[in-house]
Amino acid sequence: MDVRTDEIGDRIYRISTFLPQAAEGTGFTFNEFLVDAEEPLLFHCGHRKMFPVISSAVSKIISVDRLRWAWRASHVPDEVIAEIRRRQRNGAIELPKP
Repeated sequence: MDVRTDEIGDRIYRISTFLPQAAEGTGFTFNEFLVDAEEPLLFHCGHRKMFPVISSAVSKIISVDRLRWAWRASHVPDEVIAEIRRRQRNGAIELPKP
């Protein structure tokens, strides 16, 4: 697994995770986006098992505890939602209402 972080705008970061074994061995890249604002937002597109890798990449930019918002793609596995809900219950993040 290869993780790369790029600042693509002022305090806007793309966290790209390449999984070489995905997509029948041709590989697939998941992208998360972090907006380092007064109330930081993480747009998460990967799987729950990737959360430790993503949170590690985020922690190199800001403290994960500072995350205020977590957003997800429309087709996100249930395990990602479960992780976000767990963090919400612990008071670490708050989800916006649709």
